[in-house]
Amino acid sequence: DTHTKHGEVSFADAVARGCTPANSVVLHAGDFCKWPDTSGIVAFNNWMGADQFLATFPKEQKLVVLGNHDHHPLCFWKAPWRYVAKDQLNFTLLENEELTLHFMPERELRVFGTSYHLPTLRSWEGILPHHCDVLVTHAPCRAGDRLCNTDLCAAVGKLGHPKNLEKRVCLSGHAHERHFEEEDDNTIWVGAATRVPVVVSLRFK
Repeated sequence: DTHTKHGEVSFADAVARGCTPANSVVLHAGDFCKWPDTSGIVAFNNWMGADQFLATFPKEQKLVVLGNHDHHPLCFWKAPWRYVAKDQLNFTLLENEELTLHFMPERELRVFGTSYHLPTLRSWEGILPHHCDVLVTHAPCRAGDRLCNTDLCAAVGKLGHPKNLEKRVCLSGHAHERHFEEEDDNTIWVGAATRVPVVVSLRFK
């Protein structure tokens, strides 16, 4: 949840921990704008292409979902390419989509992204792919959290085992400055609604 404060973000810890395009993927769980206006979307897109760390990653490894501040949740969400030509985006927007990334040696990662949805407008059943490795959503999805989207949390609990990881990673935004990283038997739950980048180590099978 950078809310136009992209210039305050430092990737020093990620660099120190050896994160590179060869072994990492950049995820943004939404709310890069204060309000869904042209200037906020253009500024975010420019930052994604110009930041010294982010510029080393191809757009296919910079995955973004929309938050409630990036569109109006009652207007079927004006996608960023209504303000920036889609082929000019410096990131990949996932809107109920799955993308498979390939890493060497012979490793792949299936990432599914879904944006903010009002509970009355979205049922999660049948949307989430059964064996995705990483789920990125703006809606908080940690069980027991007062801001948790309980329908989403229940749907994640019904998913099969991830295809390539020992445990699925479920990363969410929205709950400002409430970073958490918790594990249960099948899932690593990460709250990343902060302007301090969160580095999560994936455990491949």
